Amino acid sequence: MIFDGTEKIIGRGAQAEVYLWKGYAYKVFRPDYPTEWIAFEIKQQKAVNALGLCPVRYEKTEDAHTIKMDFVDGIMLEERLNGGYKDGFADLAAAHRFVHSIEAAGTIPNLRESFTSAINSFSLPGITDAQKRRALEIVNAIPEEKRVCHLDLHLQNLMFLKDSKDAFPYVIIDWVNAREGNPIFDYARVFVIFKEFAPFIIDFFMGAIKDDLNKLQSKDAFHDAVGVCALLRLTEHNSDAVRQIVKEYLG
Repeated sequence: MIFDGTEKIIGRGAQAEVYLWKGYAYKVFRPDYPTEWIAFEIKQQKAVNALGLCPVRYEKTEDAHTIKMDFVDGIMLEERLNGGYKDGFADLAAAHRFVHSIEAAGTIPNLRESFTSAINSFSLPGITDAQKRRALEIVNAIPEEKRVCHLDLHLQNLMFLKDSKDAFPYVIIDWVNAREGNPIFDYARVFVIFKEFAPFIIDFFMGAIKDDLNKLQSKDAFHDAVGVCALLRLTEHNSDAVRQIVKEYLG
């Protein structure tokens, strides 16, 4: 991507940087990042657009490693909480309920199939075959659902629109992990992220989603789903904290 010097960096991650330029956001991936994964991300976004889950549009550019995106002029829910906002976890729970209210209708990949494939190909020192077998048992035991699961819906992926007149003034972003499946895995994935980086807020999160979890599955099922999500989390963030979660929840 060739900018003209007026671009402004507004985000930076392990795989890409995001720039604001001429009213749009541009996600610029590392040169060695597979272009087929970028194409998949665009496909995912178009699917959630069609389902009414997110208005942000993604477009290809002349550079295969750059995506042009609608710019979301807002602040992360994390920033609101840090500023003293008191209802952040209620808002996060509401965002999950909104996502789970939508039937995926086969427009995004199946969660059970994706998780099974990832676990079968999983290879990391210190992770035992018994843990992998247990994870596969759990994935196949928890009933399938046709609900949309975001699988990364935490405090940084909920953008508050300051000037919005809507009752729920947020845009949910970063849908690349979205799958069609049982929402219990959605809650479990966020639990793992919080337990890894901010365990002091877990009680707030669990309190906000308690009624939703009770409608879905038993406490044992949630415990098991946490183990699976922790194992898969290691493929992107191989930390001691996540390994400890795997040991605690998968044995």
